[in-house]
Amino acid sequence: MKIQESVVSGTALGISAFIARTVMKDMTAGISMLPAFLLNPLSWFFMVLGVYGFIHLQVALFKERISYVIPLVTAISIVTPVVLSVVLMDEFVSPVKWLGIGMILTGVVGISKRKGEKSIFTAAALSLKKQFR
Repeated sequence: MKIQESVVSGTALGISAFIARTVMKDMTAGISMLPAFLLNPLSWFFMVLGVYGFIHLQVALFKERISYVIPLVTAISIVTPVVLSVVLMDEFVSPVKWLGIGMILTGVVGISKRKGEKSIFTAAALSLKKQFR
């Protein structure tokens, strides 16, 4: 199974969401924030990273079944900004929110698994293990 594009896509989209949140943290919503947003170099990085993630998503959808790609991209793009916020910004995530993230990931695994097949996360781990041998 070729899932590298899915992992790259989910990671890029997750990092892009984290950067967007960081850039827009101190801005008030409205059209007046547009010049400040566009003058910030991180804004351009987040937009380029978002496009990069989207392109890899399309490549992954071309190469693999949608039932594998979308759950994996979704899970990675949900977890990445949360983990980055905790690690880099020292944010507190309550146990209830961690439970919610765990439930989302459990649902993603449940949706992606078919009878007699490995889950996408098992396949992803095996694929990464093969690459690093």
